[in-house]
Amino acid sequence: DSSDIYLYSFYGYTCRMNIAYSNVEMSRCIAEEGSEITASNGIIETEPSFSDSDFHLLYSSELIDAGVQTFAGWDSIIYAPVRDFANKARPAGLGWEIGAYEFHPRPAMIANPDTVDYGSVMVSDIDTNTISIESAGTGVLVIYDIVSSNPVFSPHATYWEIPPDSAIDIDVSFAPVAQEVYCGTLWICSNADTQFILLLGMGLMPPNMVISDDAIDFGLMMEETDTTVSLIISNDGGMDLNIYDIRTSHTDFDVSESEYLICAGDEVEVEISFEPHEERLYSLSLIHISEPTRPLYIS
Repeated sequence: DSSDIYLYSFYGYTCRMNIAYSNVEMSRCIAEEGSEITASNGIIETEPSFSDSDFHLLYSSELIDAGVQTFAGWDSIIYAPVRDFANKARPAGLGWEIGAYEFHPRPAMIANPDTVDYGSVMVSDIDTNTISIESAGTGVLVIYDIVSSNPVFSPHATYWEIPPDSAIDIDVSFAPVAQEVYCGTLWICSNADTQFILLLGMGLMPPNMVISDDAIDFGLMMEETDTTVSLIISNDGGMDLNIYDIRTSHTDFDVSESEYLICAGDEVEVEISFEPHEERLYSLSLIHISEPTRPLYIS
């Protein structure tokens, strides 16, 4: 408390005090007539930013690194103590602190969640999840590297400086390149410690329709007769294939069914019949198979 600095004058005796590299409000210091208080270099009158009642400093205090090792007084050199009130060596950082205790930053990191499961993601798609990193110590948390053990998982940032009692969110993307189960480790390296997060995901191929023939030729047929051929539709993708419409562009051609649900790796047999009702060349007639829509030439 700056008002505790009080210089007396009595019976002709006076006092002189010089204050340097300190955190006092000079206007609150008192000197009786004849005594004198002067101020030299390094006086700081801002809020000292104590972290507790024992006068430890917060990381944001302007008193950190604001002192000096020696100071030339009126008639002597004054040396800063080599240890603080906790008997810890000074300085602890780039310079001496102004105050009873040196500031010893102790950064700490809390990363959440410890496991990220992206579930099933289509190959060629990208899914993104968020990871929270909290600075839970007394010093600035420096994230100097974020590394993924599997290239399909990629963080959007690799360097951060996070003040105490603060947190940031980082995005990590998952971009599968094949239909398989993926796992990886995200290493978060900081000046506090190194933590890892487990990353899980499943790459999934979309449905893919494969038709056994691109064209069907029924050949020469008599009027009012019919014949049937089989067409194989298979799904070599990773998800169910929904055939929701099969239709022809001419009524003399017919299909057995118009809707199918084909599981991944499975196939169905579609019967196509032809019954000509007139003598002519049936060319460039089409069969449309929807999902995706694909024409099949029938002659």
